[in-house]
Amino acid sequence: MTYTEEELQSLSARVDAALARGTLGAWETRFLQDMQGKFRRDGAKVRLSDKQSQKLIDVLNRSASPTQFRGPTFRNRYPRKRRSFLAREARYFGFRLRRDLTIAGLLILVLGLHQLFKDFAPLVSLPSGSPAVEASGIAPQTTARGEIRVIDGDTVDLRGEHFRLIGLNTPETFEPRCDQELALGTKAKERLRELLSFGSATLTKVPCSCPPGTEGTSKCNFGRSCGVLVIDGRDVANTLVSEGLAVAFHCGSTSCPPLPRPWCN
Repeated sequence: MTYTEEELQSLSARVDAALARGTLGAWETRFLQDMQGKFRRDGAKVRLSDKQSQKLIDVLNRSASPTQFRGPTFRNRYPRKRRSFLAREARYFGFRLRRDLTIAGLLILVLGLHQLFKDFAPLVSLPSGSPAVEASGIAPQTTARGEIRVIDGDTVDLRGEHFRLIGLNTPETFEPRCDQELALGTKAKERLRELLSFGSATLTKVPCSCPPGTEGTSKCNFGRSCGVLVIDGRDVANTLVSEGLAVAFHCGSTSCPPLPRPWCN
């Protein structure tokens, strides 16, 4: 099934809204994330089977109108007995005790998180001397651990903004051309997650290789931003290429060559 650009934008907006609500299960959330990654990569060229399209609509509908169990209701035949003074006081004391314990627990949790972020806050900083960073003139985005979400081996998300990492191309995990590409793409995706879990990361936004005036639109990189991801002082692109999980991919100032996809040859 194919979509027009307007239909694709509407579907993408509905997927973003469903993910933001957080009412879906783990597999449904991962399914929407994979679909959103495909929309942003393939744009108007995206192709879905009837089964995939129906599943997407079903998940979006469940997110928009989550079902709730409503048990049977009964009328009370007997009049409510009036509680004694001591019973009312005991009930009120129990309420206050639960309230105070809840507030104390929340304060302890907040203080613990505050201390944790104090220890791990400087996880993202500007790497001095990086040519891509110096050429961009754009300040890096500072994050705490866990804020960078992996979409696939060469695409990440930071606070709702999708970044296509430059300098590499990894195998597809959604509709791969062969089993080998799927297996290698899954390894690249999991390897990137592993690097982010244990290393100090720097994500810097850089200009995309697009025609002038198209940056930030669907005509440029399917609306995604471009970025350089450095973990423990090393560009992720170099790490994944050296480990055989990606191939080098470099663009010009306003355009890119065809994507290298040698995994099914």
